[in-house]
Amino acid sequence: MARIPFWLWSLVYVILFCEFSICMELNCTIRDLQGSLPCRLHFFAKASDCEEETLSTQIPVLFENITSLDWPGPPGGLNVQTIEKKYTEDGTNNKLYPGIKLSLKPPQDASAKYLKGFIVVIANRNNKGCLVFDISNVTWTIDLLDVQFEHELFPVRGNMQYDVTASSLPYPPMRFKRNDLRRSIVSSRWGWDANQQFPADWTTSLSFRVFLEDDMSWTISVSFTRPPIVFNFSTFIISLIPTDFLNIQSIRTVEFQYNFTEVKRGWYKIGVNPHDEHFSYPGLCLCYRRDRVCDTCIRTETQYFKVG
Repeated sequence: MARIPFWLWSLVYVILFCEFSICMELNCTIRDLQGSLPCRLHFFAKASDCEEETLSTQIPVLFENITSLDWPGPPGGLNVQTIEKKYTEDGTNNKLYPGIKLSLKPPQDASAKYLKGFIVVIANRNNKGCLVFDISNVTWTIDLLDVQFEHELFPVRGNMQYDVTASSLPYPPMRFKRNDLRRSIVSSRWGWDANQQFPADWTTSLSFRVFLEDDMSWTISVSFTRPPIVFNFSTFIISLIPTDFLNIQSIRTVEFQYNFTEVKRGWYKIGVNPHDEHFSYPGLCLCYRRDRVCDTCIRTETQYFKVG
């Protein structure tokens, strides 16, 4: 297959979530598999094209109306990572561009035998698009349960929150609850070059997920990407911020991941920024601009999201 030019990916993914309707069909990327597995990937870049009624006419085998109890359970795993990549096909562009890497596993139980595909909906504040994995020609056996379906969305808009929801196909009957998997990420800057930018301009990309601990509390798992080594950031502040700004939880860490535990119901946002203990001392501060003028480190933040 011919390599798709970067400008075309930019057209598809960056003006993705605009007013255009784009549909592509690609081969799936499959990991941990000896041999081949029949899989096609459909990409729809308009919210209305991702509605079940529309998709049932486009790919009817995946959206059939189930009346029995023969439907697949939720995906066995959904991993959503932020990525930063250079586009170096022509050897002239050393800037970093944001992307999203997705990976899915089939249900890890006997219901996998009813699996015909997945739908992954990717939404930002403007719009949403979706990826539909068509694996309707696969005969599932126990040795295939560790197969991982992967796809990279590259590039995507910079400094943008994306909420990702994954479901197995076909859907269960409407009277049954769907156990969708959900993850969220915030992408990094568009066209970033550490050799041309100053430390005070740096923003990270981060991902988070919320899962239930018990009936009254939740855990929020946060991870973020490493900064360029040349910026010398070694300590970071990760904050969980409620809407009333009371009882803000902030931790200082040298790690790139943290779990907030025993979180109560409410609306929160997450912030991540470098810790600069010498922020007001010229020549010592870590976040500076031209001529080493000290400035405040930028805090990368999510949108507010609901817990519970």
